[in-house]
Amino acid sequence: MKPATKTRLSDALRRSPLALAAGVALALSAGVARADDPEKKGGAGAPDAPAPKASPKPETQSARDSENRPPEKILEEYDGLAIPVAPEKYDADEFSRHMEKRAAIVDRIAELGMQLYRADPKHERTPELMARRWNMMVLEQHAPDKAIADTEAIISENQNPEVVSQAMYWNAIAVGRQSKFDPDKTMPAVERFLAHAPQDKRAAGMLLYLVNRWMDRSPERAGNLLDRLLKDYPDSEAAEQARPMARIVHGIGKPFELKFTDAVTGEQIDLASKFKGKIVVIDFWATWCRPCVAELPKLKEFYAKYKDRGVEIVSVSLDSEPSDGQPADAKTSSGKQKLLDFISQNQLGWYHFYQGKGWDSEFSKSWGITSIPRIFVVDADGALANSSARGRLEEVVEALLAKRDAKK
Repeated sequence: MKPATKTRLSDALRRSPLALAAGVALALSAGVARADDPEKKGGAGAPDAPAPKASPKPETQSARDSENRPPEKILEEYDGLAIPVAPEKYDADEFSRHMEKRAAIVDRIAELGMQLYRADPKHERTPELMARRWNMMVLEQHAPDKAIADTEAIISENQNPEVVSQAMYWNAIAVGRQSKFDPDKTMPAVERFLAHAPQDKRAAGMLLYLVNRWMDRSPERAGNLLDRLLKDYPDSEAAEQARPMARIVHGIGKPFELKFTDAVTGEQIDLASKFKGKIVVIDFWATWCRPCVAELPKLKEFYAKYKDRGVEIVSVSLDSEPSDGQPADAKTSSGKQKLLDFISQNQLGWYHFYQGKGWDSEFSKSWGITSIPRIFVVDADGALANSSARGRLEEVVEALLAKRDAKK
């Protein structure tokens, strides 16, 4: 059994759904290969649930307990708590006991934050414990409505500017989770946080997450947020990640240009003329990418189902030629030949674009591809319609087919 470990505030904040996400987010999917390590997208909370009205004070047992408890005692208990890690091997009963123990510690961590706030709202560690309290509410207890009420009450009390900043940050996260990040419901809470703490390092990451979240369903809004991120936080890590995304965000709804030589047949392909009137799936992948290879059987089933309905696939390979630094036995055949052998063995009967330079391949790099598999979908008019269709490809394609057929 692994020893219990303490989840520190910095770790908790990095795991928040509005934290910086590389391909974050972008990655909002399980199993991707990247130039670095991607994160998973956070799930959304209850859809369209109205936020409860904030009470004047969050009434909890911990608030009453704190009347005769000094900050030192509260912090002594807090620092001694650790969220337990699940054992590597366990039966159902053991896992149930683990989850009960974990839930109890999570609840206690949240309570101790309020205890310290009531004992001394201006204590130097109060912002830390209150942020941890709301992290527990939103991400561990899955109670965004509770976090919304709690943060609104603390904001109205306005006893410590740093605590208020934390409250506004987590309020925006909770509102987003509760509404499935509905733009009209999420943005007011986000704008409040940005106005209150424009220099907060998390502000840029918050905007980046929303750009990723909205680039397909609300491209104009996502484009405006991206421009704002690059203008207001040009030196941030989020801006560095966002710059290659500009073409994707601003490219939704615009003609998608691609001319290439099919790796299998040698045919010269011009997407605009070759597939006019068809829906085209652009699959960025590589033979060395395990998640990509794992999804090939489903992609083959998809192609068999939709090919006769006017849907084509173009796989854009991020395989590469062997480098001079590789062992001699690794250079016995070219990267292209290995790709062709793989295509033949797995009977991948669609079109293939081999670039030959891995992550530095010009076409993929021009679209800011930093994680694979990544799926674009081009509509029947030749415009980029979706840039993150992985996991919901049939849903996206069905909608585009219905749109195309309705025009006919």
